[in-house]
Amino acid sequence: FYREFFAEGRAAFVPKAFIRLSTVLDMAGETGGVAVLAHPGAHFQNATRADVRTLKKRGLDGLEVYTYYHSPEQVRLYEALAEEFGLVPTAGSDFHGRIKPHVEFGGLREGRYWMVERLRERKERRS
Repeated sequence: FYREFFAEGRAAFVPKAFIRLSTVLDMAGETGGVAVLAHPGAHFQNATRADVRTLKKRGLDGLEVYTYYHSPEQVRLYEALAEEFGLVPTAGSDFHGRIKPHVEFGGLREGRYWMVERLRERKERRS
């Protein structure tokens, strides 16, 4: 479906637009959303304590701790950083079907509903 409609040169193709992370953090707050940094170990080549501190000051609410992208060492690091900076630890499988065969749907066991509830609480405090 994607290749038929959304790939470059197809009828529904839209070029990717990249937005600065600082803009996204501002927009989340302005629109009543919450900002969670997904797989920091993958996109930041291991987000550091300084990175997380800076993002928290800009409005970061949560940090994806539990994901197939993170090693056990990274999970421990991001658990500690979430705790230290008062961020909601979150979980995500990043399941995309056949294009990520190593990611099993429902296979990530660390996600819990309290994570969603804490993110909702943060959103409500801003309202």
